[in-house]
Amino acid sequence: MRPTRHISTDYAFGVEKVAHTLDGEKTGWHAVRRTDMTGKVALLGMAKDNYAVVPNDELVNTAREAFTNLKADNYEEKLFCTLGGSRFYGEYTFKDKTIEVPKVGDTIGLRLTLNNSYDRSCKVGFSMGFVRLVCTNGMVTNSRDYDFNQLHSGKVPIAEAQDAIEKAFKGFNADSMAIFGDMAHQEITQKQGEIIVDNMAIKSLVSAAARDSVKMIWADPTHQNADANRNLFNLYNAFTQHLTHSPTAGYDKFENSRKTSRKIFDRFEKITRNEGERDEWTVRMPDKKPKAVEVVVEA
Repeated sequence: MRPTRHISTDYAFGVEKVAHTLDGEKTGWHAVRRTDMTGKVALLGMAKDNYAVVPNDELVNTAREAFTNLKADNYEEKLFCTLGGSRFYGEYTFKDKTIEVPKVGDTIGLRLTLNNSYDRSCKVGFSMGFVRLVCTNGMVTNSRDYDFNQLHSGKVPIAEAQDAIEKAFKGFNADSMAIFGDMAHQEITQKQGEIIVDNMAIKSLVSAAARDSVKMIWADPTHQNADANRNLFNLYNAFTQHLTHSPTAGYDKFENSRKTSRKIFDRFEKITRNEGERDEWTVRMPDKKPKAVEVVVEA
């Protein structure tokens, strides 16, 4: 079992880039390390000459300034790091920016997620997502049209960040929510939903533990008024509930949950919009065959 990726709300620590040497010679690499502690844990990553440190607190201040300039100050903010501070995320949930999803009767709020890294795992920027207000489930989109990313080449320009955020605000509209309404119009049986969940595990999109958790939610919805109907939207919500609220998911495994969320959404979009995909996924797929173990017999 993989160790849990712990999070920390300490995000505003000092960071420096120091030339890396080997046998007294510069290697062309630099160590990116914390300045508030000593020892192995202080090392956050390795980078080349063209990598410029963008402090987390500067990125946060840029985002806050942009929100203020756009008169979008009514938000919930969650700031945290993973992997000892190597990666940073900031969640901004704008619950006053909401949309009633067509055909669903559900309210969705806008969420922007800032990201930064000192280990070169991602660029500086943010991505657009959603939150279902009835249960605070996190939801994603497959569109990258409203994402903003910049290489670690210096301070993030406030004007560029503000323009990108304003574009995301404008892109949060009924058209961007249409896929969820389409999901709600695709009715399925209880059994077909269970088969889809099983197939997600067979295709390694979710773990066996996640499969069991989602099937329990699907069988007995936490929010009966919202999720009692049997359709693809409510099955999708069983997945988002697990990924958002399950003790085995959530913030302690935030990065894995984000990746899984995108994979699940992409699959549901295909199943919703392609009848052939829907027919394929509502029939149980063959279980994966275990890898053959070669036995070598010595002569």
